[in-house]
Amino acid sequence: MSNAAALELLVRGAAVGGFLALAIAIGRGGSARARVTGILFCLAAAAHTLTQLPEIRPALAPAWEFIWALSVSAAGLFWAFAIELFEDRRRFEPQRAVPAVALLLLGLSQTIATDAIAKGLWLAHNIIGALLMAHVLFVIARGWKSDLVESRRRLRGPVLAAGAVYALAITIVESGEALGRSAQAL
Repeated sequence: MSNAAALELLVRGAAVGGFLALAIAIGRGGSARARVTGILFCLAAAAHTLTQLPEIRPALAPAWEFIWALSVSAAGLFWAFAIELFEDRRRFEPQRAVPAVALLLLGLSQTIATDAIAKGLWLAHNIIGALLMAHVLFVIARGWKSDLVESRRRLRGPVLAAGAVYALAITIVESGEALGRSAQAL
């Protein structure tokens, strides 16, 4: 294993550990609001981090399908978490799961489709993810000044906006790859 590959594995391992620790912290928190979607988002973010390193797949073989399913649903779960957290939703509403389920179904569909159709489905998956992240950014910006919860107001910009911008960047790279461009070219 090269030094670069070892470093990537180390960084990804630290990121997965961070996401899992955050899931535990959210799960142990005092407020039940946004707890389930927060935990699911953290698990999905950890899963996405793992699925972007194909070399690790054999080690995770027994759980790979579950990890992959969480990964392709990540943008929808992030959206549900952000909406619950920043729009003061008191409880989970099942319709907030629709984007995550739609992304999962698109991901599953592309695995059984022909190459040309699979590329289109993956592109649609990425566009939906980008639109969800754009909506999250809109929600964060819209409520920034009027949020009465000080700790949440401080959290709005640096953490969730950075997460949404990162997800948009990943979507652009993955969409470019689906269209035949290398990640380095982007």
